[in-house]
Formats: sequence, structure tokens, C-alpha cells
Amino acid sequence: MTGAGSPRLPSLERLPLPDALAALEDWLKTAEFAAFVSGRSAGVQPVAVLPPDLQTALRTTARVVMLSQHTAPKQKKHPEINAAMYAWIQGILTDGEIHMDGDRHVVAAKVIGQWYVAVIKTTADRQELYLQSFRRSDAKNIARIRQRSALFRRE
Repeated sequence: MTGAGSPRLPSLERLPLPDALAALEDWLKTAEFAAFVSGRSAGVQPVAVLPPDLQTALRTTARVVMLSQHTAPKQKKHPEINAAMYAWIQGILTDGEIHMDGDRHVVAAKVIGQWYVAVIKTTADRQELYLQSFRRSDAKNIARIRQRSALFRRE
């Protein structure tokens, strides 16, 4: 994204959805993205394109989910997650079980061999989207998510 990532990554906000998804998929495979996740570069980087139904639910026109330099280091407490696995977030958002946790947070979960959870938040002004957490989970945690948040979409 111009100003937010590699100069060779086009603005995912403006591309047609299929092109944005393809560009994002390519971006998540780069050494630059891996360096960012490991804390060797600053800024914000795209990790997913929010499906239109979730844009509506969050009342946002933004569609690119970003990982910030502030959140990336916090992800190190989930050592089971490596840079390549961030590509899974798109499928979790598109095909996973979705819960609304308040009006600004989406909790998305999907089994990919085992449960994985991605938490997306929108800013107070609803102009930006950020990955708040991405982690491996288990049935007990999924049960807690189901109990405390509103189901939006089943897997």
C-alpha cells in the first residue's frame, strides 16, 4: 500500500476485490512482510480484505485489515504463528464462524487442522481496520467466544 507498505503493493482499497485479494496473497509471501512480522520494519501492513458483509456489520467503508507495528510484537506471545500463516486470515474471515464482540470487534474462527482465531477491530471513527490478535485456539476457548458474543455467521 502506498505509504503503508511496499511501494510495489497497490492500494488494496481501490482495486477490484479479486485483484485486491490476489495482490494481498502475493504480498503476504514476501520477505518484506516476514521482516515486518518479526519486528524488523515499522509502519502498518495489510493482512486481509474484509468481506462486504463484515464491512456492513462494522459500519465501515474501509476494507483492508492492517497489522500495526504496535500489535506485531505482541503476536510474539503466540510463537505457533509464523509469517506464512497470516495468509490464513483471509479464509478465516471469508469462510469462518464469525461473532460480533460489541459494535467494533469481529471475532473470526475456523478449523485449519485445529482452531485459529483472528480478532479484527475498527477504529472509533470507523475509517480503519486492524488485526488485534491472531492465535491458535481450542474448543474450550471457542465455547467461551460463542457464549459471550453474538453469532454473525456460521462456518
